[in-house]
Amino acid sequence: MVLTEHPPTWLAPTEDAARRLRDAAPAEIAVLRDEQARAAEWTGPGVLTAYLVYHLDHGPEEQPVPRDADAFVTRVEDLLLAVLRDFGVEGERQTDGRSIRVGGRTVATIRTRVRRWIALVRFTINTNADPVLAAGLRRAGFDSPPTASLTDLGLDVERQDDVREAVVRHYEALFRARTIVPQRAELKTSKPPWLRARLPTAPGTEQVHQVMRAQRLHTVCESAHCPNMGECWSHGTATFMINGNVCTRSCSFCAVFTGRPLPLDPDEPRRVAAAAEAMRLSYVVVTAVNRDERADGGAAQFAATIRALREQRPGIRVEVLIPDFKGDADALETVFRERPDVLNHNTETVPRLYRRVRPQARYERTLDVLRRAKAAGLVTKSGIMLGLGEEDDEVRRVLHDLRAHGCDIVTIGQYLRPSEKHHPVVRYVSPTEFAAWKRYGEDLGFSTVESGPLVRSSYHAHESFGRHQRG
Repeated sequence: MVLTEHPPTWLAPTEDAARRLRDAAPAEIAVLRDEQARAAEWTGPGVLTAYLVYHLDHGPEEQPVPRDADAFVTRVEDLLLAVLRDFGVEGERQTDGRSIRVGGRTVATIRTRVRRWIALVRFTINTNADPVLAAGLRRAGFDSPPTASLTDLGLDVERQDDVREAVVRHYEALFRARTIVPQRAELKTSKPPWLRARLPTAPGTEQVHQVMRAQRLHTVCESAHCPNMGECWSHGTATFMINGNVCTRSCSFCAVFTGRPLPLDPDEPRRVAAAAEAMRLSYVVVTAVNRDERADGGAAQFAATIRALREQRPGIRVEVLIPDFKGDADALETVFRERPDVLNHNTETVPRLYRRVRPQARYERTLDVLRRAKAAGLVTKSGIMLGLGEEDDEVRRVLHDLRAHGCDIVTIGQYLRPSEKHHPVVRYVSPTEFAAWKRYGEDLGFSTVESGPLVRSSYHAHESFGRHQRG
């Protein structure tokens, strides 16, 4: 059995359907011919897909299924129902043996073909699927039955890996099989010298810590394990993280906790402003976790925080590092109206790696956020990480795309793995290469390019803004 997640894909039952889908498909959606499909189907990030090859003469002795395809399909259904039950979801079998539904919506599918008593099976479970894929099929003129993901039914986002483990566990129990799970390739060498230098600390570090604790605030410095925390805190600067410290997304590079967040704190903007006053800040960066469960994605809290900072400290410069708010124009406008001095929205990586690194984000949506911000007359900024597995040509394309969408300031830094559970570091990029990327970005016309192994989105943010103003 092989477990995987595919990039955004439409599956066509016939060549004619494949041609129609290719004509309608956006560039980021692949179209493939699938003989097992009876109608146009879809798959993509957030759809756990299993491929199983099974000899029907070799069933377990306790429950033999020699040359009984129907019994075999029933056992696959048993597996899916057991997985769903592990997460408090009671599924319903369908008479055609091709899906498991909950409340009339498809949560899992089964596709089986038997040749010479070898069963070739593909089954799927929607863990956190993007409804845009199904909606696109319907716009292209194909039927797409109602679907649901486990996240729609109450599954915490961070438990998606638990679903994979449950599939393996029940497969081994029901089919008396062993599963070998391949591990992702990982860089085994120790960090190079330019990443192992001791970071500076000073009495200012403890002052920042005391202010944050006194105001019950979160910093992305701590939550994201930023390597520059010692340097920034020793200079009395920090990046405030609002909307709580629990994110609704599961980016594989990020150390911020993923789960079901608490309600927003209406007093949080005032406390951020009080902390900025206590530290006598003239430039502040405000970021946030994703709050996809809220209609505005937490945009109103950003707006309230900007207002509170300016009321508390007139003349303060405010940079905001915002999520994409799922592309909602009203949410974006809520932030734009407050006229932050810099509007930052990170690209993070190249389009090819999005499904592994940012599974709930969309590259084109990221570019659109920056385009809208620039059209609103704001100074725009974005950042990418290197070392995730990208190729140089892909980085060049991202930088070109950012400039084409009006990005003024760009940051380029080394990806550092927060823990063994996160995306591996594929390679360490040398300072010489970072210097070359800085020159490349400047040649493209960015007003400011911060490029170096320890560069992060808000690293030396006030200095970057100053260089942008000076042109």
